[in-house]
Amino acid sequence: MHIVVCVKAISDHLPDLGSFQKDDASGSVHMGDWDSAAVETALNLRESSGEGRVTVLTAGPVSWEPVLRRSLGMGADAAFRVEHKPDPVNLQKTARALHEALFVLKPDLVLCGAMGEDCMYAAIGPMLATAGNLPFLTMAMGIEINGEGFSVLCEGEGGKRLRYALPLGCLITVQTGIYSPRYPKLSLMLKADKAEIPLLDFAEKDVAFPVSAEKFTVPPPSRKVSFLEGNIEEKAGTFIHILIQRGWLQACIAKEGA
Repeated sequence: MHIVVCVKAISDHLPDLGSFQKDDASGSVHMGDWDSAAVETALNLRESSGEGRVTVLTAGPVSWEPVLRRSLGMGADAAFRVEHKPDPVNLQKTARALHEALFVLKPDLVLCGAMGEDCMYAAIGPMLATAGNLPFLTMAMGIEINGEGFSVLCEGEGGKRLRYALPLGCLITVQTGIYSPRYPKLSLMLKADKAEIPLLDFAEKDVAFPVSAEKFTVPPPSRKVSFLEGNIEEKAGTFIHILIQRGWLQACIAKEGA
């Protein structure tokens, strides 16, 4: 069984995303919690089956390679990078880059983090599944090998837990809490630090990608925010005035003789 885990790098200096736009290793990055859980899930599935291999894949600049090396240190068998300039708005470009790599790697199972730690999007997994015509599930809380497929426990509405069966050749996005990610082994990290990460290079439109973004909207604000101005006394006075206006604080009026 071949499992491919799609991961991304998160800047250690959020919300500054500038390091992602540079093709160098100067930016400090880490792997997000959801992606770490996905890598750990793949390693557990390999260990429970007693065979198979785990490949970790990312689409980004060379400065993203530390997350691949960490995955190798955790025990992944191979890692690949697709040269790509991330765009937090144009997610279909990232999905296309990953889709082209998956078309070549031909995995039996694709795992993704349920969402990205930076922008909290949960779109890449479903976009990849739609483009590859793969059966998929999201927000998995547990995955077990079941014959020629998988038994998947998913997080449903209202705290419900729903169990589904998926065949080989599917995609699952993983929720945090499914496993506690292991620490990389020193021996594997020393080996990973010296390893050359293979680059998968694709010409534009090498593989058909039938998914596109039709509309991008920002949800309306659920509440208004006010910023207090002035010195401490002025801010305190304004704050008390707001509390009284909204009925959250009763005005105390001193009376003569009281």
